[in-house]
Amino acid sequence: MDKVPDDAQIEAASFSLYPLNRVGAKIENYGEWGISILDPTSVPDIRNFDAIQNATVLHTGQAIESDKLTQGVWSNWSFNGSERKLLEHFIAQGSLLIRIEGPTTLPRGHESQMMQFDIGFGRFGAGIHYRPSIELTYSRKPKIAELYPTAVNSIYQTHTETGILSAGFDADGEKVYGQLAFAMQGMPDPNFTVITDAYLVIQNTNALGAKKDIRFSVELAEVDNLSYNSVKMRDSIQYIGYEVSHSELRDKKPHYFNFDSFARTELERLYSEQTPICFLIRATSPNRKGQNELINWLNKPSYQQPKLVIEYIERSKVPLPAPTNFTVTLEKTSQN
Repeated sequence: MDKVPDDAQIEAASFSLYPLNRVGAKIENYGEWGISILDPTSVPDIRNFDAIQNATVLHTGQAIESDKLTQGVWSNWSFNGSERKLLEHFIAQGSLLIRIEGPTTLPRGHESQMMQFDIGFGRFGAGIHYRPSIELTYSRKPKIAELYPTAVNSIYQTHTETGILSAGFDADGEKVYGQLAFAMQGMPDPNFTVITDAYLVIQNTNALGAKKDIRFSVELAEVDNLSYNSVKMRDSIQYIGYEVSHSELRDKKPHYFNFDSFARTELERLYSEQTPICFLIRATSPNRKGQNELINWLNKPSYQQPKLVIEYIERSKVPLPAPTNFTVTLEKTSQN
């Protein structure tokens, strides 16, 4: 288990055995074969029969009946949730001790009920492909980066207010955009960063009247500059999360805008290009234009700011170079 990362979260696991020979299993449809996870500290010698038989059993898994164990056909034991948690415990220790146990008693007049799964290496071995194996599907425990804006602006048709985050409609009914910029600093090399989750958190400080039907959405966009025309002609990448309605704004609570898979992919692309992450808060209304309908969003560095939360794992996204210059060596063994 030392090849599995210590922070692995096991999503699926199965233990597989390949019945090589059931000649010794002379009784048809008798007995079952199961697996047990043992406490390795209770086994001083794994080659000692008594030590294995008397070992402390931490968990007993499912059993497979004799008639289900077919020679030449793989048999699989799937681990349930509690068993996978137990496997995670042994990852840090670097090894796992499993006992395979068949029937311990025989009916009168019978002398054998033995199943052979492995005969080791060597000239008569079945090869590494048919040895007992454990297959794991796991994810890494993500690291969390909390980023705060490097720039906050309210973009009006006539001017731009820096350090203030507002969005809605001005006194003339023209749309006002809120703009946020983040720099993804302090994170690993983009070629080794896979974003597993991301969300934006913002909180409003005021609300509109009950009869106002205005919604606010957050958009990931690429903006050349902060001029009003440039913002209107922006390259929209993706809407983040869902719209916030005027009724939700009256609660004045933090609002979470979750990234979908496409938005996370675009976030990785922007990070690899070392491009600042730009968000626009935009108001929409079924009426042609609103008037004097502005929502202010909390932006106090000493108290609370908008926050971009990114969960990521470190994993290479670049394949290893293809092997070259193969050499083959054939070893001959003497026959006695």
